[in-house]
Amino acid sequence: METQRRPEELTDEERQRLHRAHQHVRNASQQLEALTVIDPMPRRWAAQPAPVEALQAATHDLNAAVQSLWQAQHELLGLEPPAAPTP
Repeated sequence: METQRRPEELTDEERQRLHRAHQHVRNASQQLEALTVIDPMPRRWAAQPAPVEALQAATHDLNAAVQSLWQAQHELLGLEPPAAPTP
């Protein structure tokens, strides 16, 4: 196991990398939410479900963003991702 670092020990470049990884997760999560959580609007057109391809792409992007975040946290802070749930 690698030694953990404290956030205040990061360089400006490392902080920016971590910030970008967090932002990518936020953006990807919002994209997937926009495709899956469709609130009905009174006196408006009926919302149509998102195409399967769009959902798959958004899900893939979110999974990649989370993986990238954990990689950055591991490399920069020595943090380990949570254990995968067992089926």
